[in-house]
Amino acid sequence: MADRHVAVLVHDPDEAEVLARLLTLAGTVAGTVDGPPGLQVLLDEGRLGGLVVGLEVGRVSGPRLTQVVRRHNDPDTAGVRVVVLAEKGTSPAAREEASAAGADTVLVKPFHIDDLIAAFAR
Repeated sequence: MADRHVAVLVHDPDEAEVLARLLTLAGTVAGTVDGPPGLQVLLDEGRLGGLVVGLEVGRVSGPRLTQVVRRHNDPDTAGVRVVVLAEKGTSPAAREEASAAGADTVLVKPFHIDDLIAAFAR
């Protein structure tokens, strides 16, 4: 479990890097991943401890990636926390879709970093 970390996968690479750094400063092992293939590598290697994902990441939806995490055959992924980030003005239906896909938390931007940190402390 020591080598598991929170993967950050959002549309803007700079935002992903900042979020990963802030989570790391708060004591969470975190880093960015290079798209869905990078996420799949962490899943396959059993190193995914959590996921911060945008509602939309390029051509892939955050809810779809949440489903991938939830359906992965490794029983250890049952405890992986998933936080989906939504833009201000995102429809309630889109946020509900993320929750229905298995997201533990949906945060709407702008959010306080403490809310993101708390989502992984539960």
